[in-house]
Parts: sequence; structure tokens; C-alpha cells
Amino acid sequence: MRNVLVEGCKTYQLTSQLCEECEKEYFLREDKKKCIKNPTGVSNCRVYQTDKSCKECIAPYYLSNTECKKVETANLVTLC
Repeated sequence: MRNVLVEGCKTYQLTSQLCEECEKEYFLREDKKKCIKNPTGVSNCRVYQTDKSCKECIAPYYLSNTECKKVETANLVTLC
């Protein structure tokens, strides 16, 4: 029986009260005890690492020092 409910948690660990995965609009705190609502401060971020840094960007952006930068069309590899 689950005694602790973590707001925004999608999947819990089977043997503990910790969250394994958060809902789409949240990111999991490192201690797995809290799902934190995604901030809107990093443009084009798909997955947040913390409330101020990005872990994964949406395409066609790439991660550079926790920020999302657009891939220049001249740097794209075609038919890859």
C-alpha cells in the first residue's frame, strides 16, 4: 500500500515510496522524493535537469551548457 503520494509522479518504485518517473510536465528531483513542475525559462527545452537548466532539447536544437541552441542548416548532415 502506498502511503506517500508524490504530486506529478507517473511511476513509483515497486519497493519504496519513491517516484521513478514523473508526468510529462514535471522533472524528477535527484532524491526521487518530488516531481517539480517544469519551468518555462529555457527556450526549446524538452526535459529539464533542474529548475534552471535543460537536459534535453527539442529538435532541431542541441544542448550546449544546459541551454538549447538551434542547429544551423549548414551543419546538418543529409541522408544520415
